[in-house]
Amino acid sequence: MTRHKDERPENEFNSDTETAPIEVQPLIEEDQARVPVLIVMSGEQIGQRHEIDTQRVRIGRADDAELTVQDVSISRYHAQVYQNREGRWCVRDMGSTNGTFVNGRRVEEAALSSGDRVQVGEAIIVGFEHQGRVEGEFYEKLYQAGTHDPALGIFNLSYAQERLEGDFRLARRQREPLSVLLLDLDNFRLVNEAHGRPTGDRLLRVVAELVSGRLRGEDVLARHGGEELLVVLRNTPLAGALALAETLRACISEAPLEVRGLEIAITVSTGVATYAEATPFRDHGELLAAAHSALHRAKLNGRDRVEAASMDDLSRR
Repeated sequence: MTRHKDERPENEFNSDTETAPIEVQPLIEEDQARVPVLIVMSGEQIGQRHEIDTQRVRIGRADDAELTVQDVSISRYHAQVYQNREGRWCVRDMGSTNGTFVNGRRVEEAALSSGDRVQVGEAIIVGFEHQGRVEGEFYEKLYQAGTHDPALGIFNLSYAQERLEGDFRLARRQREPLSVLLLDLDNFRLVNEAHGRPTGDRLLRVVAELVSGRLRGEDVLARHGGEELLVVLRNTPLAGALALAETLRACISEAPLEVRGLEIAITVSTGVATYAEATPFRDHGELLAAAHSALHRAKLNGRDRVEAASMDDLSRR
């Protein structure tokens, strides 16, 4: 059907369209609705937001710090943000090795105003802000979009690589073991062909949820591409990493997973590699490459199995 130039479809807005009257509520909250927050503004955790809901927040590398930031130049308990008797928010250095700075000035203790920037260690900036609900949701969505895989809800490859690099530097400095697992779903292509890609994607989410439920709070689970999952285990020797990998393998293989009313049997092959003084990888890339070699060997040896990186993998660095 031919339409004249001055004709418009009924659903297209024009200058004659009347605006429907509705009750409009303001989206910007009053000042009293705003809450204090800390936002990591540099480093591998950039965008991470911590809403202050207690009278103190410790910043440091320790797992039980309220805001845990992984960087080799940060002390276990580096600085503390707290509310004084007058209700004013302040920051106090906790005897850190490399000091605490507010807006470029080194301090032992200082009052904070919204917009101040707190530097802990060599290059980590934490912003102090008073935010409302809309701002908080905005920052949280930015952080999720930049660090998480939208299909699985776990960390993405970019974040995992940055985190692994930082954890490797820390492990080498602290002389602690660092292990990685690479899990690959066996015959995943056949699942997609038999049941369709949406079912395959759902199955991968179920496996990711199962793996996540077995990890510690400080461990990292990320999508490494396709049907591969990467697990980074801080301060974990090879024996502990192998035990976890075997537990995950057994959990996945021993019970069929239900996806959209279908019971689908699935198995995983896993490669494990550990940084330790006895296996001195030069960087995180070599550690990950060794895990890849071990994963490839698990596939060749029949799938549904766990293989540790061998000396041959190390010699091919």
